[in-house]
Amino acid sequence: MKELDDIIVEDVLDVFESREKIRETLGFVRESYDNYVRHRRKRLVLGLSATVTGIAAVLFLSLMIIPSLTRLNTETIFNSAYRKFQVDVNTRSIEKADLTSAAAALYNQGDYSGALARLDSLLVGNPKNSQVLFIKGLTKMETGEYDAAGSLLSQVAKSGGSFEINSQWYLAMIHLKQGNIDVARQQFGLIKSAKNNPYRKQAAKIYRRLRFRNSQ
Repeated sequence: MKELDDIIVEDVLDVFESREKIRETLGFVRESYDNYVRHRRKRLVLGLSATVTGIAAVLFLSLMIIPSLTRLNTETIFNSAYRKFQVDVNTRSIEKADLTSAAAALYNQGDYSGALARLDSLLVGNPKNSQVLFIKGLTKMETGEYDAAGSLLSQVAKSGGSFEINSQWYLAMIHLKQGNIDVARQQFGLIKSAKNNPYRKQAAKIYRRLRFRNSQ
């Protein structure tokens, strides 16, 4: 009987030992699974973080970098195409010239403050003089006052006089300089379509470069 009791006790101990091993195994499995889940979640969070970062980078490029490149490109196009207009002056001596010719000569020489003083005097007596408005518009361009220049040249372009064609060209250049691409493209398109316009070829080149660009 004692041997039988010993056998029964050993079997019972074996069962308890097996259960402990099973518990240990289950605990290890649970811990491994939890670690796996945490690892997967961490990777998912990192992946989402990387995705959000990527989207933010794309938005930053769209909102900041690309417009900057557009401004840079329109500035480059303007600088490559712009040429200062030289006004024909009948006299070489400013002192002996009439006021309009004197103003034009000063503009040609780069004395813009002197030219503007004479031009303003002329406009007091005749505020719609297309020639004076045209030269004043050009002078304002040279001093970097593009809004004022555009206003003056727009008046001349609408007048239909002998300065209309040149005013249209420089008005389009002002819109290009200021990044008003839609307006500039429209105006260069009109210029390139005019058969006898001396700026036709230049306008066609700029128009091609602006076809797929948008205003800033």
